[in-house]
Amino acid sequence: MGNNISEHKKLLQTVSTHIHDNKPNKECVEKLEKLERVTNKIHERVKQQINETNTLISITEQHLNLTKQDWIGNFMREVVQKVELKNMDKFIQTLYNIGFFEEDEEQEDEQENEGIENEKRKKMRRTRNSKMLSKMRDISNSRVHKTDSSQADGS
Repeated sequence: MGNNISEHKKLLQTVSTHIHDNKPNKECVEKLEKLERVTNKIHERVKQQINETNTLISITEQHLNLTKQDWIGNFMREVVQKVELKNMDKFIQTLYNIGFFEEDEEQEDEQENEGIENEKRKKMRRTRNSKMLSKMRDISNSRVHKTDSSQADGS
């Protein structure tokens, strides 16, 4: 929508310039100027609404995250009470004991390994590129030396 308004504004300015250059009557110029002012106000209002919407989205996301955290905390406290554990630490330790968090740790390990593999690949590429450039330099130098020696032989 913002692009359409910008395009409308540009077209309006083009028409305005054309009308001003061709000296239309005063009433036409006044109406066109009023139209430009209205268009500018619309454009400013749309920008303001976009900013307000982005702010509301941010606030809503924060609220959802807090609500989710509250819900999880309440749920865990209730589980601790139902299972009759002494505190949350005992509950978390029980979850570790039954292997509840192992999948998360495996995923973290896999992600870490992928990061290491990517770094290795980058270094290998750089090494190959360096070797290739070195070979090209050597070939170029050998050609220059051959040319120099053939010129020296011909002199």
